[in-house]
Amino acid sequence: SSLKKSDSSNEQKKVYFGNLEMRNYEIVLGDHPDCSAGPPVAIGWEYSPAETISVDQYEALKPRRRSMDQLELNYFVRKQMLRRNAGVSDEEMRQSIDDVHRIQKQRLRTKRMQPVYKLREAVIWR
Repeated sequence: SSLKKSDSSNEQKKVYFGNLEMRNYEIVLGDHPDCSAGPPVAIGWEYSPAETISVDQYEALKPRRRSMDQLELNYFVRKQMLRRNAGVSDEEMRQSIDDVHRIQKQRLRTKRMQPVYKLREAVIWR
């Protein structure tokens, strides 16, 4: 007896999308060391109830895609967002900036020592 294989190349596969749930998350003081100036901003765990809309509605209403320059938050905008929306004090922001600088220095030290680490590893494994 012979079994016939289904020719999967002739089968059409389809994907359907239903609805989108959009959430607005809280803004919090972040800790990301790639922040170049001022306090880092992050999103927290808390969010407002989800708004559900269809994919078609979203596509019809979505704003134009923003450029990288438009997405970047400068020092003053971040400070204002954190102060007004998250209730972060100037002292908390200063502490966060100090923490970021400390982490940046640690990363720079590690990067500078990488050749030494590689040499040491090569010597040890010989």
